[in-house]
Amino acid sequence: MKILVAEDNADSRVYLERILKSGGYAVDSAENGRLALAKAQDSPPDLIVSDILMPEMDGFVLCRRWKEDATLRQIPFVFYTATYTDSRDEELARNLGADRFVIKPQPPEVLLQIIRDVLDGVGAVPSEPHNDQVWEQYNSALFRKLEQKVQALEREAAHRRQMEAEFRRDAETARQMQTALLAPPPANPCVEVAVVYQAGLAVGGDLYFLDWRRDGRLLRGFLFAAMGRGLSRALYAAAVQVMLREISDTDLPLPDQLRSLNRLIRRHFGEGVAAAGLALEIDLDTRELRWVNAGLDRFWLAAGGQSGLVSQTAFAAAGEQAAQLVTHTLPLAVADSFYFCTKRAGDLLTVLPNPPLDRFPEMVRRLRALTETTGTEDVAALCLQIRQLPETLPEACHWPRIFRLGGYGDYQRLRGEIIRTVAEWTGTPHSFVEVAVNEALANAMECRDGVARPHQVRLRFNAFGKRLVVRVRSTRMGFAGNALLDRLRSRPADLFAFGEHEAMGRGVPLMLCLSDKMMYSRDGTEVLLAWKLGEAGGKQ
Repeated sequence: MKILVAEDNADSRVYLERILKSGGYAVDSAENGRLALAKAQDSPPDLIVSDILMPEMDGFVLCRRWKEDATLRQIPFVFYTATYTDSRDEELARNLGADRFVIKPQPPEVLLQIIRDVLDGVGAVPSEPHNDQVWEQYNSALFRKLEQKVQALEREAAHRRQMEAEFRRDAETARQMQTALLAPPPANPCVEVAVVYQAGLAVGGDLYFLDWRRDGRLLRGFLFAAMGRGLSRALYAAAVQVMLREISDTDLPLPDQLRSLNRLIRRHFGEGVAAAGLALEIDLDTRELRWVNAGLDRFWLAAGGQSGLVSQTAFAAAGEQAAQLVTHTLPLAVADSFYFCTKRAGDLLTVLPNPPLDRFPEMVRRLRALTETTGTEDVAALCLQIRQLPETLPEACHWPRIFRLGGYGDYQRLRGEIIRTVAEWTGTPHSFVEVAVNEALANAMECRDGVARPHQVRLRFNAFGKRLVVRVRSTRMGFAGNALLDRLRSRPADLFAFGEHEAMGRGVPLMLCLSDKMMYSRDGTEVLLAWKLGEAGGKQ
């Protein structure tokens, strides 16, 4: 036996064909009522299974035309619908002459049994009411369906409006958060800072961070452009800025700070997320500009008799080549001007004819005017001008202090001087700082069982106001120190597991507990410890 299927949805049509074929039936199909009627008139089937909501000719009209055709009217007509499910729809189908009205979905065995029952009862033709009554029912069914569709569209529109309102609230919250994070640094009489910033949408992916260090004698800045689009990029950029604040407090050299950022980005956001950036320092003590490219490879200057674009090879901050970051330097003079830009701001400056680089206020105005034409793209630029330089360098101080140890004997010989160095900063003869430094030295020299290995160790103290940074580098084989720190921070109970793990003695847990900040170099051969002097006179 052959069954004709009229169904406009391709997936439903294929599924229904498979069910009927599994029951042993030959199956032909059509995607609307008009094609189904033409196929049936050309080669009549033994039964038709039809959907109702179809283009060109729906199931109700098909059933009407089917029962009007002298050849087809005796062939059973089965409705199989998921759209028209009202009892009045079933009544209309019966009045049109349909043999069965089945609501989707049905289990395959149930549907096949219905088909067998209908085929067994071939010959009974339902009576038809007056045409006017049928078409009145038909129009009523169409009106109900249209009304349901309008209500569904209204519900969808209301849901969309609610979602848009929630998105606008989220975007405004993100914008406020971003604005708070992008606050400019305090004013300084030596350096004028002008920030040009324009978010392409409600929130942007570009970010900057500026921080005065050493009591206003060192300006450290970062400029970044996060990859991606939309609100997620802005949140990612905000997270990067929080990381920068933490990294800046370590007072590491600029390349090491960017490498630390690289590790954090890869740890928290994975391999598929990156940021192009640049780090810079204006050092009023040494009268130098220092910068490191990390994906933003262009900036403009008017300094030292030069005026124009500086372009250098650079590597992405979160890329594998971050190890190749290099520090560049320029001497500073009064009236020197520097313009560090993200990609879009750089593109705008590239096409700007004769940019007034040596006229700082005018250049900043021109750059801000250009940002108004950027549309949905982010623009960020740090504009810096040297207004004056200190007439005299600061009084000579004894920082940094560097000790070189060739073994345990050197440690015994220099131990008193090391203790005095720590005490000078803490203001107390003994402190937790001293304990942590001793543990760092013991680890560096691999002191086990009272025996020190013959490693070369470099101990460096540096003080920045109330902050002390200690770095201990050793020729011993490095290890995954940052991975161990991550484990201890996430599982504090392991801090007390001295000796349970052969690879971890008491040194690392003690240093972590007794310092404000602790981190290892990439190769694990150098540890950094940092403290901030408290109001009570340091860590006791």
